[in-house]
Amino acid sequence: MNETEEFRVKIHSFDAALAHNNYLMISRIILYVTVVLFVIGTIGNCIVLKVMNDDSFSTRPRRILCSSLAVTDLLLLVLNLIIPILEMLHSKAVSSINQILCKLYSPMLYFVSHINAWILIFLTFERLVAVFLPFNIHDIFSAAKVKGTIIIFTVLSLIWNAEQVYRFELIKMGNYSVCISINDYEMTNIMYYKDITSELLVSVVPLLIIIPSNIALIIKMYKKRKQRQQLGVSTARGPNNSLKFNAMIISVTTAFVIFYLPYTLYIFITNYDLSGVIDEILLTLASCNPAVNCYLYFLSADLFKQKVINDMKKIFNCCTNPN
Repeated sequence: MNETEEFRVKIHSFDAALAHNNYLMISRIILYVTVVLFVIGTIGNCIVLKVMNDDSFSTRPRRILCSSLAVTDLLLLVLNLIIPILEMLHSKAVSSINQILCKLYSPMLYFVSHINAWILIFLTFERLVAVFLPFNIHDIFSAAKVKGTIIIFTVLSLIWNAEQVYRFELIKMGNYSVCISINDYEMTNIMYYKDITSELLVSVVPLLIIIPSNIALIIKMYKKRKQRQQLGVSTARGPNNSLKFNAMIISVTTAFVIFYLPYTLYIFITNYDLSGVIDEILLTLASCNPAVNCYLYFLSADLFKQKVINDMKKIFNCCTNPN
């Protein structure tokens, strides 16, 4: 090996070491961010569930949808954040601990993700009906129909993702156990297209529905406000509350678009080849969504904000004056 080749080898080794150090640094930053997201997301979604139990906050169908969204957000925080944290700390995939976790982790993640995304679609449709067909909202979105729809989609999602329980197996490789998918070529092809369909259902389809729906809502709300101003009608409490709830749902669904769109584009541009730092960053970005929904409620809905403040005051008073 001459001096030039030796110099090239040293440069290549230095670049590889630098890239590895940068990867470790970014992974550590992502770990800290993940811990913070999990803590604030868990606290926030528990507050949402507390407020949604109050009959005076909103109509029952809306409270059912928002409570269901908070529950799925909490589950996503566990599956998308706390489990990866444990994996990074122990350098071992949680799904490789035993056969049960190997078989259940992937289907649970997809199942909860599907329900979460489609509850956002239900909320969007509820707002569309409330704005465009206000006199039919109570007939179309009654509490019984909302519950029934959530149950139906829960069952359908369970059936759709049940196949993954049989797909994964825990295989012993020397001193290690690895959770892998079956490697039959024909079945792998079928599963590949099924996984693509799952990604479409959890991100692409909701995005295609939510984006034009939000645009239509904003345009309709703007036109209504203009009409009221031209007629000289003051904004009463009822319309104002409706407007605030519209703003709340639009902000939450827009956040879904912002957090999921980069990841969705990435997986289809790279043909589902997920690896490296970019993948970790985009996954963390997508995981921000269930952590911030509760705080968007607080920022966009005055009634929600007031109820949270009142609850905090009660807790503070109980702590300072236990008698």
